[in-house]
Amino acid sequence: PHTGTSVRDCLVNAQRNVIVEVALEDPLIDIARKAMATEPSDRYASVLDLQKAIRDHMRHAESISLTKRAKELLARANQNKDYDGFARCIFSLQEAMEMWPENEDAKQGCVEAKRDYAQCAFHRKDFDLCIQTLDAAQPMHLPLLKNAQEQKLIASQRESRMRMMRKTLIGVISVATVLLSVATYYANYQAGVARKQERLALDSAKQERLAKENEANARQQAQKDRDAAIVAQRDAEIAATKEAEAKRVATKARNEAIDNARATLLGNYQSLLGLAMLQNTLSNVQRSGQLLGEIDSIESQLSNSFVAQSTPATVPSLKNWAYRRITLLNNSDILRTKLLDPRASWSIADQSPFALIGDQSGRIERRPLEKNGQHSTSDHSLTLGRPIVSAAIAPDGNDAIVSVAAKPGEPTLLRWSITRDKTIPLELPHSGEMPFIRWIRQGKGIVAGINGGLWVWNSIDGSPKRINCRGQVRTLETIGQDQSNAVGVLALPNGSVACVLFDFDRLDAEPIPLPEELSQKVTAACAFKDRAHVIVGTQDGALFKVPLIPSQTASNPRKEWSRVSIPVGFVPSRMSDPSEELEPRKHSAAIRGIKI
Repeated sequence: PHTGTSVRDCLVNAQRNVIVEVALEDPLIDIARKAMATEPSDRYASVLDLQKAIRDHMRHAESISLTKRAKELLARANQNKDYDGFARCIFSLQEAMEMWPENEDAKQGCVEAKRDYAQCAFHRKDFDLCIQTLDAAQPMHLPLLKNAQEQKLIASQRESRMRMMRKTLIGVISVATVLLSVATYYANYQAGVARKQERLALDSAKQERLAKENEANARQQAQKDRDAAIVAQRDAEIAATKEAEAKRVATKARNEAIDNARATLLGNYQSLLGLAMLQNTLSNVQRSGQLLGEIDSIESQLSNSFVAQSTPATVPSLKNWAYRRITLLNNSDILRTKLLDPRASWSIADQSPFALIGDQSGRIERRPLEKNGQHSTSDHSLTLGRPIVSAAIAPDGNDAIVSVAAKPGEPTLLRWSITRDKTIPLELPHSGEMPFIRWIRQGKGIVAGINGGLWVWNSIDGSPKRINCRGQVRTLETIGQDQSNAVGVLALPNGSVACVLFDFDRLDAEPIPLPEELSQKVTAACAFKDRAHVIVGTQDGALFKVPLIPSQTASNPRKEWSRVSIPVGFVPSRMSDPSEELEPRKHSAAIRGIKI
């Protein structure tokens, strides 16, 4: 602490005990100043006293540190007007006082923190919280406490007056409404009685006059009616005969016209059905679906023709086995949803109707899945500011894991609590991007892939462990209820493809030998529930069954594999027998995923 421009100056300053002052406030510096005081009476009496002061400081260092952090929390809480910040600050100061009851700085800070907390509640008109926070025994709190009590009393009186005014107004309106309704009803009743009496008198006079006139006319008309009845009976018999003949001819002509129109409609139906099948055979499923849609209008016209027919008949259904067969081959029964914009990544929840979609702008959103291809809107979204590399949504749809583009000093793997709209960085030994993410163990853990390995979180809150393997993960499908194993497809650096069995408990990866015919074409894989065989999909839309246990095929893999007769892109979940031949659906594109 004794400085100078030369050695001599330093020695002189040391002799005079000239100590350079520093702006840093620290209890250890205060102890050092006292130990180096110029006057011996101002110093510690002995080395033991100096050691005791240092020990006391070290014993109370945690309390002092906690007090310092609490003051920082108080400054931020005052700036943000945050209730939680004030509460954490007061709690920290109380902890500091429990550690060291003589910590005057913590005591004073607690009084000031409660005052600031109460001031924040007062400005928000939360007078109850303000009063509860303040201590009447503290003189610093008394003005604010008195003001809060007065404001609470004023607010209570104002609310009481408003309630009384509302009750009075409601009572006056109710009484006035009842009186007006009674008066209106009585007036209308009296007017109705008068009108009824007048109408009865007029009707009585009119009926008497008409009765006399009708009596005279009736006698004359009776004779005319007897003569006319004889003529009318004769004419009616002739007209009935002619009408029956005309109806018979008209019915015959209408039925013939309906039969001809029906035959034309059925001919159009057969033509459309044949064209739809032809377009499906040519893999033009879009045009095939349009032709099937035209059959709906033909079915409506045919139904109307049966309604128009006089004789009852059963309307035949045009959506028969052939129609449903072509619909099946077109994959029209598979639910789908529209994505209006290009997306970087997507994921669908296994046990809930939600999808997760991310784009290059850094926006990630959850969308409910809707039937019939209707475009759905997001119910939760988040903007991360960096392009989305990959994402996976939990089976229940309430959590997601998102990998974003790398940025120095920023995490690349985040957990998004969708319902709470909160993100938490996940522990990751490196700062690289994760181009592949998948949930495992029924949503309790995850795996994330990089080039050359997988990171496994058996618990979402735990630390990751690595499984070393060559290549980039393309697909990964778990096995069984515990989901402790998975079958994956990896793209190797030499351009070939490997099928690998992962064990998340033992943290190892064991290759599944593939015949040379498949090593360049495999795009997806999934294991049967019996864990004896694997279904692999290829670039040309074919499926093959290969053994899952590598030791059974180490000598000659070609002898153990067989083709499954299904050039398709979708495998029904009802399949139970691995050797069962599946009903084919037209599809020539590469298979990107398989579920059993």
